[in-house]
Amino acid sequence: MRDALVEALVSSEKGDTIWIGMFYLADRDILQGIHTAAQNEASIKIILDPNQNAFGQQKMGLPNLPIASELMELNDSHIDIRWYNTNKEQYHTKLFYKQSKDQHTIIGGSSNFTSRNLDDYNLEEDIKIVTSPSSMLSAEVEHYFSMLWNNEGGEFTTEYDTYQDSLPVFKYILYWLQKVFQVTTY
Repeated sequence: MRDALVEALVSSEKGDTIWIGMFYLADRDILQGIHTAAQNEASIKIILDPNQNAFGQQKMGLPNLPIASELMELNDSHIDIRWYNTNKEQYHTKLFYKQSKDQHTIIGGSSNFTSRNLDDYNLEEDIKIVTSPSSMLSAEVEHYFSMLWNNEGGEFTTEYDTYQDSLPVFKYILYWLQKVFQVTTY
């Protein structure tokens, strides 16, 4: 799955749009692919769970808060991030959608974009679909992302600054320690 995602990202071109809806985003190859796609001038729109709640229990925002900050520090106008507006629920989506001129690529399933999931520590079920831009499936996936991004019919997402304004340095340090020693739940 990682190979398919990275290939879809790095082959992006100006005029392409990439949508990512993700519960956990932390894999370095995927992050580098996002950076490359932005350098290629693809428009990248990411909806993330703020990782604040797990079944009603408060969480620290890892890994998405430091990852989102890292992506925004690239100061690239091609990357835009919104947070899913969670209360006690989680935005548990794991969906990638690339809109190119001649074809659309949809990659989804049960894998978070983390090393634990993409290095086969968790055996996940995923699928890649390549379809025409005029397909019904493409229209439905585009509608899903557009509805959430633009809050059509509800308050689905919120601005990036909603959770990033007061991100303590210790969360960055904790995130990196967890990644180095692979002692994470994600």
